[in-house]
Amino acid sequence: MQKKNSNFIQLLHSIVGLVSFILIIFLVLTGLLLNHSDELSLYGKYPTNPVVLWLYGFQEKDEEADEDYIETPPTWEKVVTAFHGGRFFGKPINLLVDAIGVIILFQTITGLYIWLKKLRANKEP
Repeated sequence: MQKKNSNFIQLLHSIVGLVSFILIIFLVLTGLLLNHSDELSLYGKYPTNPVVLWLYGFQEKDEEADEDYIETPPTWEKVVTAFHGGRFFGKPINLLVDAIGVIILFQTITGLYIWLKKLRANKEP
């Protein structure tokens, strides 16, 4: 029974790891960009890609623009911060970012469990 539980946890650890891999890499890369935003001058550069600007919510001024209109486009630092924090697309993405945090915790705990089981199995005569 102990072997079955260990195999199930190892399988679950592998599946969750593979599914969450892309999202975790995305968070790591955006986090690294934010940690080095001074060196990369992200606070002084502005994106020009219309898709990035649209995702951020920036729009060119027109007759239909309301009082919340922002005249200056966001800096890359603000855009990366918004991506990293999951502020695009509202609540579902915020919940996804929360889920990634839980996944990282799950992967850490199950990885430690698997490692300790293998360590104990190697010590037994």
